[in-house]
Amino acid sequence: MGTSTRFITFVAHSLQWVWTKPCRTEAASHKAAENMVSARLMKDRGILPPSQNFGIRLRNEYPDIVKDSHQYIGETREIELPDDKTPKEFQRWFCTLQIDSDSHRNKTWQKEVA
Repeated sequence: MGTSTRFITFVAHSLQWVWTKPCRTEAASHKAAENMVSARLMKDRGILPPSQNFGIRLRNEYPDIVKDSHQYIGETREIELPDDKTPKEFQRWFCTLQIDSDSHRNKTWQKEVA
């Protein structure tokens, strides 16, 4: 089984996931993060997001939202995407792994404090 190098970016404010799906370049991953956070900001502000050409229309019609999204975008990591996983499958697996790890850490910490 082989792998390919991809990039994922952390977002602190999104509609669902806290990491982008794996992208071929760091720039593409950052753009995906902007899209994810901007969609959430639009929802929070009561703005109906464009259903077609989202990224293009977002940057043309809502540049302030894209600018605001940067405060919620974190690190970009290089990952190895297994050939048998789609980027969306990897995103789902990785985000679930992160949530489970954080949950375990919080339970451990709560036991130590108690």
